[in-house]
Amino acid sequence: MGSAHSFYKERISKSPAILTPLTVLAEMIRTFPDGLVIGIGFFSIITLSFPYGVLFVSLIESLLVFHGMRAINSYLNISNAIPTKASLSQRCRTGFSRFNMESLSIFGEGLRSAFPSAPIYITTTAVAYILLSMMHLSDDLEVLGKEYTTRYYVASFILPLVVIFISLYRLYNSCDAFETLIASALVGAIVGMLLVQQNRLLFGDSSLNMIGIPLLSKRTATGDKLYVCPTQVNN
Repeated sequence: MGSAHSFYKERISKSPAILTPLTVLAEMIRTFPDGLVIGIGFFSIITLSFPYGVLFVSLIESLLVFHGMRAINSYLNISNAIPTKASLSQRCRTGFSRFNMESLSIFGEGLRSAFPSAPIYITTTAVAYILLSMMHLSDDLEVLGKEYTTRYYVASFILPLVVIFISLYRLYNSCDAFETLIASALVGAIVGMLLVQQNRLLFGDSSLNMIGIPLLSKRTATGDKLYVCPTQVNN
């Protein structure tokens, strides 16, 4: 089994047609944590989107939590998870590399503690935030019809697969231990859910409307929600 794995790995490494796409994919996964935060911030600026701006600020908050946990864990030694030898390699390090192979990352070097794993933590935080945001808008999605409710089910299926895919990449390259990945995912999910509740209390459901659907409005005398949409005029 091991020899067969080595054989196929060697064949892949010698094939440019396979090596180039795999190298690009690996680089995308490696820079994904930083690219996710920076990309959402850039998108919120160019689109002037309030929900995406709130999401960007929330991810910045999650970064503060991340570095806080790293600092507390290093000081109190709550988790004894240490970085693996492979975690220092180019495949595992987060951030954008300089010409001298040093890495520029908003998550830091992460040499003092392996917990939490930056890619899994920030990805799970974003996934939990998006899914819970859409869950809070479920009534609005149902009113708009099956075409809109399908978006939630598709997101509920695809987004967890992203977390699983990145986790498998980290495991395959020995970047993180299995226990570290599970713990990082749990912490990220909790942080994402707390951020949704925070934004909902501060800014209302409009701050969670990342898919840009018309929201229900409370306009009846009893306070029930009334859905209003423009009618199409045929010339």
